[in-house]
Amino acid sequence: MTDVSTTKKIGAALIAGLCASMALSGCAGGSGDGASGPKAGKAEKDMTKLVSINPQEASNLEQGGVFRTFVGSFGPNFNTWANAGNSSDTTVVLRAINQAGCFSTTADGKYVLDKDFCTEAETTTENGKQVIKFTFNPKANFNDGTPMDVNTVKNMFNVLSGKNKEYDLVQTKPWDVVEKVEAGSDSRHVIITMKEKYAAWQDVIGSFFHPKVNTPDIFNKGFVNKIHPEWYAGPFTVSKFDAANKTIVEVPNPKWWGKKPHLDQIVIRQIDSQASLSAYKNGEISIVGASTPSRYKQAASAPNNEFRRGQVTGVYGYLINTKADGLSDVAVRKAVYESTDRAKLAATRFQGLNWSESVPGSWMSLPIQSQYKDNVPVKYDVKAAEKTMTDAGYKKDGDGKWAKNGKKVTFSLTNFGDDPQINAIVQRYQKQLTDAGFDAKIDQRGEQDFNVAMEKKDFGIIAMGYSVGNVLSDQPTQYFSSSAGNMTGCSPKGFDKKADAVTHIVDDKKRNAAANAVEAEWQKACYAMIPVWNGPSISAVNKYLANYGPSMFKSIDWTMVGWMKGHKDGK
Repeated sequence: MTDVSTTKKIGAALIAGLCASMALSGCAGGSGDGASGPKAGKAEKDMTKLVSINPQEASNLEQGGVFRTFVGSFGPNFNTWANAGNSSDTTVVLRAINQAGCFSTTADGKYVLDKDFCTEAETTTENGKQVIKFTFNPKANFNDGTPMDVNTVKNMFNVLSGKNKEYDLVQTKPWDVVEKVEAGSDSRHVIITMKEKYAAWQDVIGSFFHPKVNTPDIFNKGFVNKIHPEWYAGPFTVSKFDAANKTIVEVPNPKWWGKKPHLDQIVIRQIDSQASLSAYKNGEISIVGASTPSRYKQAASAPNNEFRRGQVTGVYGYLINTKADGLSDVAVRKAVYESTDRAKLAATRFQGLNWSESVPGSWMSLPIQSQYKDNVPVKYDVKAAEKTMTDAGYKKDGDGKWAKNGKKVTFSLTNFGDDPQINAIVQRYQKQLTDAGFDAKIDQRGEQDFNVAMEKKDFGIIAMGYSVGNVLSDQPTQYFSSSAGNMTGCSPKGFDKKADAVTHIVDDKKRNAAANAVEAEWQKACYAMIPVWNGPSISAVNKYLANYGPSMFKSIDWTMVGWMKGHKDGK
């Protein structure tokens, strides 16, 4: 049984801070020299070179043991289909217990049928319409015994189509282009008829949720400080959920019909970023993010440590809240773009990590992917920024800061966490903007505050990231006006229609070209998302942990994560 990241299947996942959350979820790789820092690494077009999981056969694994990991933010909403729960930390909590879906993926993003859930799946054209046909495994039931069948899919259609605006949906795609759902030869055989052709048809049946999640109240509020393991299906289930102490214990699922897991337990706790290093060195957790030099050096002294390095499948940079004080004028935002020296910020990010890559120009794909195109509309040019501001009627006051009609252009740089490098980057960015004449103030918050800040859109300019997909099958949720995932608040009039049209182009090359054109248009109209780096994901991992680590788009097989023979619990 394999895992497909819930957030990847439902839309672009928000990634907190620099790499804190992604590092925890197993994005890591390579090996390094603890004395001198990581060995050289770079972005690779051959994605298999960016997979480092200590692969082991079942015969080399212990039966039993505990895998201990952590998250920076624990809920409070655990529904990843809802905007309030759509984060990489929530995915870490759910990924081994919430597996229902027809496909897993390979390292380079190819879809593979997951026969634990679906025995067959295909797309055809009938009477000029796209039809998706698939059959649930007859053993596939949710933990409470409810069968996965046509009723499961009909409920998803009702909830996710966007017809009922009370649902706090991350996105309505692809369900807003579904025409009908009906049973085929029996209730386990499902036929989905599409209104229009949808290129990424696998995403329609990529994951499923329980038919009891069928009202806005349950969908929006029913997972607040609750997990509802009875509504999931996977190789693990929940034995303990402690919302007060922010801990969850997962154990092999007695209702699971697939391969038996090797681990006895998965324990997940909320630990702040800095405390996680002590926890790792003390053996309280099995893995910790080490994607900054200070964390790398501290983790190197842990017993049985090794470093695993890979490529982050995400884009990091700065989002601008177009509704926030000082940032509502597009001319100001354009000047912010022109005042941002992305190369120097990325260099600060990678200092001491021995990593090289091109500065990204897209939020939809990585420079190493074939569909990538640089869609950033302007280059770093402080003189151009000055002209942009002057042409828009701004003048510098006596303090050398931009102002208009007596009001100074003031805004916040909202930052999370306590890592020295994270703070160094935001301080460098503040200096860039201050030197360009902006009154930019750092708003420092705890890492655990990230989810709430995003839900309430309580920020000015924020350092964060989005995961990218394996193909340009779908416009990222951050660009649609109707999407809760649009954190910037900007979507030009008529833009949604253009963006939606991309999803119906079946030809890969034509769809990629159209998707890139849409992103370029959005950037020129909004100036609200500045991509700065992709970066390495480096984790310090107990060297005896097997089949877990950086894997690009490759799904995690939770039945094969475990400890090597003779080293249960990493000892």
